Amino acid sequence: MLVPDFDVTSGSVSFGADYLFTNGILIGASFDYTTGDFDFDDPSPGSVQQGLIGLNPNPADPTNPDNTPFVQAGGFGSPLDREFDEYGVTLATGYVRDPWTFLLAASYGRRDIETKRREFNSAVQYFENEADFNSNNYSVDLGVAYRYDVAQLAIQPQASIGYRREDVDGYTEDPGRQFEDSPDNPLITGDFEEVRPGDPTFDPDDDTRRRFNDQTIESIPLTIGVLLGYPLGVGVP
Repeated sequence: MLVPDFDVTSGSVSFGADYLFTNGILIGASFDYTTGDFDFDDPSPGSVQQGLIGLNPNPADPTNPDNTPFVQAGGFGSPLDREFDEYGVTLATGYVRDPWTFLLAASYGRRDIETKRREFNSAVQYFENEADFNSNNYSVDLGVAYRYDVAQLAIQPQASIGYRREDVDGYTEDPGRQFEDSPDNPLITGDFEEVRPGDPTFDPDDDTRRRFNDQTIESIPLTIGVLLGYPLGVGVP
């Protein structure tokens, strides 16, 4: 098995504000934007995720009468590239009265996803399929914290429980672009060229598209921890 490269680039920005009333009630809101690019294999044409080496099973094959070892890859298509943009909003409320803090937050996000995948069906041919789809993300979190001081050391045990749900729209990949290696070499050379309608080797019946139903992903995260704080003082030049 050939190990693919894996590269991730992502970034996010958030804007928010909150207000604490004199009676200890806290309200707040934020807006978030996140973008990401995931490359799951070598972006150069001709890279192979899975492969095997063996003997041609047909000795009478005129293209390989001597059972010359060959390389074959296929049936193991994997994502080549996935990009997404997500926009989200969070609303929060809570109660703050020393030493206790209670917080309830709910958020919604919309993720736009573009994916590109290579599907090898032989050692010398692969298809590049693309798709655009969306997902809706929901979350609710409830947290509590208690702070106490030991001399100048602030100790704050805290715990939170949440609920996460992602609803992914079903989709079908767009028809794949067909690429083939040099016909003069039965082994992979990495010199792939796109085969277009009208070319002698173009097969309009080849279809490596994948179809996905709607998906729902749920989780319930539980977080328990302790925050420690200690004043270091202020330096005076």
